[in-house]
Formats: sequence, C-alpha cells, structure tokens
Amino acid sequence: MNTSALRCSLIALAIVATPSIAQDVTGNATVTVKNSFTFTEDAPLNFGEISATAGATATTDIATLTISSDGTVNAADNSAATAAQIRVLTAGSAGTYSISGVAPYSSLTLDLTTLNSNSVELTAVSGAPGAATFTVDNFEATVTVGNNVGDSADNSTPIVADASGSAGFALGAVLTTDAAGTSPTYYDEEYTGTFTLTVDY
Repeated sequence: MNTSALRCSLIALAIVATPSIAQDVTGNATVTVKNSFTFTEDAPLNFGEISATAGATATTDIATLTISSDGTVNAADNSAATAAQIRVLTAGSAGTYSISGVAPYSSLTLDLTTLNSNSVELTAVSGAPGAATFTVDNFEATVTVGNNVGDSADNSTPIVADASGSAGFALGAVLTTDAAGTSPTYYDEEYTGTFTLTVDY
C-alpha cells in the first residue's frame, strides 16, 4: 500500500496593535466689517429758471414753486400772494441720488424729519447787499432704484436695495419767495443753498 503523506504547515499570523498617527492643524476664522457705503448726488434739486418778485407783507405775501419727486408737479402757486410772484421760464427737475455697496435687499432710512425741521435758504451767488432770498422746505422723496421703485421714502417708509445692493431716489421740495415783507429785490443771477441728506443703513 502506497501511502502519500501530506505535510501541512501552519502559519500563524500575529496581529500587533500599534498606536494611531495624529496630526494637528491650526484653524483660522475671519470676518471683514464694511459698514460704509457709497451715497452720491447725481443731479441737484433744480427749480429751473424763473421770474420772481418778493412780497410787501411779512409772512403772508409769498409765492411758491413745487417740484415733486415723482414728476407729477412742477408748477408755481401765486394764490396766497399779493405782490409776490413766481413765473416759470424753464421747468426745473427733482434731485437724484444713488446708493451702492450695501447688502442685497437692505432697508435704508432716508431722514427727512431732520431735514424738514429747518428750511434751507437760497441766496444770491454775488452776495449783493439787500438781495431777496428764497427758502426751500417740505422735502419729499420717491424711490427710483431698488426693490420698491415708486414708493415714497421717508423716516417711516424705507428704501429697499435691489439684488445688487444698489438703490436710488428722487428728491422734491417747495421753493418760497422772501417772506420778510420789505419787498427786497431778486437780481438776475443764480441763487444757491446747501443741505445735508442722511441715509441710515
């Protein structure tokens, strides 16, 4: 009888536990604050070219010229005047202002309450002694660029920026003749004045 012998070898696999390998990294966190934005006057509030006469009676003898921000009113009113008068020779236009660099759809508040707390005086550029002056008040605004175009803008109704973070508005007001009552003279020249507009973001 032939016998075949099979020699089997047993190989033992030894598993040795080794410690895990770890690395550290330093993490960083950053934030950039940008509270500032761009607010510019694109075109000034312009009452056009007019013929004007100041009144002889203090306070009550006045004429007015209204430029509305939405473009619906651009006319003189002499109904309260005796001697005072405004005649429009060349129509004026609302002021236009633009805002950029804010977060998309941000709400912006135009502070007209402070602006309207005092009238703005327009004086003769030449500084001629005794020249009559004008006052400007009753400022109002209409949104022209943003997510709520056509809305009025004031302390209670915000301007809402568009998807690009831009907004804009038109500014209207009322021009009134000199109310001193001394019949001062309006000279043939430009009358100017300045005011500050504030937008809160």
